[in-house]
Amino acid sequence: MASSADLLQKNFYRDLIYSPLDAAGTPNTDLLVKIVQIIVPDVAAVPADKVSVKEINGGITNALFRVQGGDTAVRVRIFGGEGMIDRDLETATYCAMADSGLAPAYYGRFSNGRVEGWIDRVQPLTLDTMALPDVSAAVARELAKVHEYVLPENLQPFYSEPGMWKQLREWHTQAQQGVPSLKDRWGADVAAAFDAALIDKVGPTWDRSTAEIDQLEAAVPKDCEAGFCHNDALAGNILRNPDTGELFLIDFEYGGANYRGFDIANHWNEWAGGTKPEHNGVCEYDRFPSSEQRTAFCRAYLEQLGRDSNDAAVAVLVAESQRFVLVNHWYWGLWAINQAVLEGISDFNYIRYAESRLGQYYRVKAEYLD
Repeated sequence: MASSADLLQKNFYRDLIYSPLDAAGTPNTDLLVKIVQIIVPDVAAVPADKVSVKEINGGITNALFRVQGGDTAVRVRIFGGEGMIDRDLETATYCAMADSGLAPAYYGRFSNGRVEGWIDRVQPLTLDTMALPDVSAAVARELAKVHEYVLPENLQPFYSEPGMWKQLREWHTQAQQGVPSLKDRWGADVAAAFDAALIDKVGPTWDRSTAEIDQLEAAVPKDCEAGFCHNDALAGNILRNPDTGELFLIDFEYGGANYRGFDIANHWNEWAGGTKPEHNGVCEYDRFPSSEQRTAFCRAYLEQLGRDSNDAAVAVLVAESQRFVLVNHWYWGLWAINQAVLEGISDFNYIRYAESRLGQYYRVKAEYLD
């Protein structure tokens, strides 16, 4: 199989690099304008001093900006999560999804970022709006559409099987190897915060976390239905037009071949939030969808696919997805630990988020793992 670095990425300016003005991350607006004008012809036709730049709040992996010149507005994504995401594969996949209409337009890529289409007159969901019955049903339908998506032939070898267990094991190894560097990287207080919040959850030698993941892998059936999944359908990654009710899924950077139940369970866990600045890592699990809400979600999902949506069929999908609620806590718990190693916890408390996710895992394990 070819390397992901060999994938054709349209309009890729490999030597064009964005950097902020200082160590504090102050946006370099002149450089952002220059990058967009190189990649987007309609913005290039507008004088640079007439192009506006606005930073978008809400992302914790990437820095996001809205850049507008004349009637053309775009989203600029500055990649974060160094080493966590294969950006060559992710960008090639995003481009294909944009061509199919499942993702906003793709304009081009530069060394450490990408220029995407901007969707007007939409707002990201909130934890409150995500739980509204009509909105929840609409999310279910959008996830079903994504799960039906067939990748182009050149991408299929990279997504030949669900990558969830492989990713979990890789992130587990990365975390085990990275945590000992917390003190040198970010100071004794950060290392102490990890020990206080998480050492009991992963075990002093990471033996407990290894055993938990082993148990989950043995408990989840290997023949669960799989397809292309979003894997990160949190409130901020779902945009809604309040006038029409139309929904748009964005930010497919964690997308890939996976079990549909994982994608559904991931969205249910995201009802609890935790990643917004005001939450700073604390999830509100009293918001987790009730049995009735999970049932309604799965019914809308099956109806979108044109499949049987009787009580028995819905119950099967609910039970299947509930298995992955537990796996999902380890997925994002380990992700957060690795983010703490890479970025520290001053801008966002990744350690607290990992504690929230893994703490909930142990609280509900007996309920979902029978």
